Amino acid sequence: MFFPYSRLLLKVPLLLQSTISRQKTAFITYFNGVYPYTNMKKIKKPLSDIILGLEAEKLVGATDRRTKGTSLLAPKAVYAKDLASAIKFQKSLKKPVVVKIISQGAIHKSDIGGVAVARDEKDIASQFDQIQNTIKKKKLKDAKIMIQEFVSGHETILGIKKDPTFGHVIMFGIGGKYVEIIKDVSFMACPLSEKDAEDMMEQLKFKPLLEGVRGNPAANKKAIAKVLVHVSHLAIKKNVQELDINPLIVDSKDAYAVDVRVVI
Repeated sequence: MFFPYSRLLLKVPLLLQSTISRQKTAFITYFNGVYPYTNMKKIKKPLSDIILGLEAEKLVGATDRRTKGTSLLAPKAVYAKDLASAIKFQKSLKKPVVVKIISQGAIHKSDIGGVAVARDEKDIASQFDQIQNTIKKKKLKDAKIMIQEFVSGHETILGIKKDPTFGHVIMFGIGGKYVEIIKDVSFMACPLSEKDAEDMMEQLKFKPLLEGVRGNPAANKKAIAKVLVHVSHLAIKKNVQELDINPLIVDSKDAYAVDVRVVI
């Protein structure tokens, strides 16, 4: 699932008029309840410049292998050409998976029934068939079906927009399917230091959620900070125009890029 926030970031220049430090000034946590969102149809970019799925994960450096120096993890995942390959992958994991559509025309997967959790072979068969039907119904000619390891934790959002005047701006906040309701994000100019990343987390209204409430484990804030720093530098290096990771799921150890969209 993605949070299209580009039009919100068009307001960034107004906020930057009072900004002296590019790295140490937070732009905003809340726009007085006003959240203008971008419609993907209005992005005047060739489809080849909008990258999704496994290809987007690779571009941002997300990997399913935990190695020294890794900042951003990705759940194990494959593209399934048929039901048999989907079942085979789930059996290899021996844990629940997420079955979802990867398509330019299915950015908001949950709105069209394009994402579902499958806990066993029977579930996969049912969900795979349903998603195939959705692809046909919506005429998604570019669609792929991804089978992804299910991960749980705190749902956050990370995004980047390149402003024509002030350069790359990064956003971080409470994510998932309720991001448009909660409206709790913070902004800062790229690139970030670890201190900048920590400041972004401190600005969040719902930051206690990340610290663990009602028996839920706390999110690993150090992992979040590493991801924010990593992506803020990567966006500049690769001259990314837009980048969304929603959700970025964070547990007590790691941060996982579950859905990634990149515009180059």
